[in-house]
Amino acid sequence: MRGSDRLRTCRISRIVAWIKNIVCCNVIAKEKTMEKKLSKEQFTELLQTVKEAISVGGVHYSQIKVSGNKITGRRDTTKEQFNINIDALYDAYKENEHINTNVLKKYIKNRAQSPGYAILLKMGIVNRV
Repeated sequence: MRGSDRLRTCRISRIVAWIKNIVCCNVIAKEKTMEKKLSKEQFTELLQTVKEAISVGGVHYSQIKVSGNKITGRRDTTKEQFNINIDALYDAYKENEHINTNVLKKYIKNRAQSPGYAILLKMGIVNRV
């Protein structure tokens, strides 16, 4: 085998190993994510500790509280109130590996996706995507 062929084979082998490593890491990360999903009771308990949150865009949400099956709070910039159904937020959390405001649109209506995402981030149960 010529030197250039050996070099090409070596590079291909490294690329294949690198791809296998990425695939393996993604599978492990997905398994860990699935293992760590909270029960509805754990989710609600943790949710009750959130009193304020900040969106990815820097919008502050305050006066966050759980009332029945709803999360209520206020956007500090506009003083506008928001309401989020806890079941809908939990379903979004439970059914999706990666969550962002676009994913939340399927579960949460009335322009409350951003505070919902901010709350999940504050709870520490999703990663910023």
